[in-house]
Amino acid sequence: MAIAIAYSKILERSIYPIIISSQTIPIIAIAPLLLIWVGYGIASKVIVVVLICFYPIAVNMVDGLRSVDIDMVNMMRTLGASRWQIFTKLQIPTSLPYLFSGVKIGISISVIGAVVGEWVGASAGLGYLMTYSQPLFLTARVFAAIFILSVMGISLFVLAGIAERLILPWYDHEKQSKTLN
Repeated sequence: MAIAIAYSKILERSIYPIIISSQTIPIIAIAPLLLIWVGYGIASKVIVVVLICFYPIAVNMVDGLRSVDIDMVNMMRTLGASRWQIFTKLQIPTSLPYLFSGVKIGISISVIGAVVGEWVGASAGLGYLMTYSQPLFLTARVFAAIFILSVMGISLFVLAGIAERLILPWYDHEKQSKTLN
């Protein structure tokens, strides 16, 4: 979606505002509707997580695709590079750090989406445990669930950072050299 938005002014004008406005709707308001439309299975929870995670990933990737140095593009054109070569050799590598920034944001808030999905219609999971325990005043159980969710979010963020370092070793070295200067 980000590639389409970055390359097409028509899609940018038509789809990008919808993506941005999708974040103004509280997900807790959409979750019950998803249960009606999709049912009580895992699909409604996955849709909630996707709705929460899609925005930061898409926006960061669009910014990454647009952040390419125009002088580099002009140089590649001068050297006879096709649009596909410019895309694969310059724009994708340049946009990958932005993509990983979006993934790190999205993956850490995905835990929130899963909990919201479980609050609305689940019979298991940490969100369900919290919903079940609150009216019974089992605050220790609620705090334990919150702690586990926090650990999950932090762990997912760390895993995304490790994946970034493995996939983009050149970017990690570049970041380290900038901090040393």
